Amino acid sequence: RRGRHRRRGPPRLREREPFDPERTLFVDDSLSVLRSARAYGIRCLLAVRHPDRRQPVREVDEFPAITEFDELIPGLSDFVGEAGGSRESGPAQLA
Repeated sequence: RRGRHRRRGPPRLREREPFDPERTLFVDDSLSVLRSARAYGIRCLLAVRHPDRRQPVREVDEFPAITEFDELIPGLSDFVGEAGGSRESGPAQLA
């Protein structure tokens, strides 16, 4: 029953956090995760080209892509730094 939940989205995620696959922006650095999201019907997909600053920026042709999250939310790195979060310790909480 592999394709049973296709088009409706991952059932466990949708139970926990309801979302509309037609209006959801899904961003990930894993191309296989993005492919799975596409198979589930999530329409707006965005890859991250530089998820690990210790590695070089990679080319991504299969999906629209950003290099860093500041391209989506200008100033995000400054906010995360001020809030005490880091990429290694996890996300900062927004107030």
